Amino acid sequence: MLARSVCALSPRISPALISQCGEVDIVCVGSVWLSWELLEPGFTRELENAKFKYDLKLLKLTNTMALGAAYLAADTFDLELPRDYSKNYEVFYGHRAVLNGNGTNGSANGGSNGTAKTNGATNGSSNGSSNGTNGTATNGTNGK
Repeated sequence: MLARSVCALSPRISPALISQCGEVDIVCVGSVWLSWELLEPGFTRELENAKFKYDLKLLKLTNTMALGAAYLAADTFDLELPRDYSKNYEVFYGHRAVLNGNGTNGSANGGSNGTAKTNGATNGSSNGSSNGTNGTATNGTNGK
């Protein structure tokens, strides 16, 4: 059901929400995500069946939401507040849009897999010409 919701909303995704790389970032909050290992197979199956056309990252917040409120307050009052948004979340799943059947999808496990964005950047040049997508060095799946 979660992936169906994502797919149902895909025609309405604002281009401003899609990063420069064509990725959709979804911040996942709540206890349902603690069971991700059980949800992942159905989630990926639904995205693949629907031929979801964007790369997708599921993000988990690593800082309290109060930090976002502090950012907004600083903006409202034109205050300088140092920010490093990349330290506010971690990627726990990356989905690559499958263009020719050779896409790579899987959980991001830190140094072993990295994020979908990292894998695409580092492996895209070596695998991109052979299979048309940004795969891993083994030209297979990224999995767990």
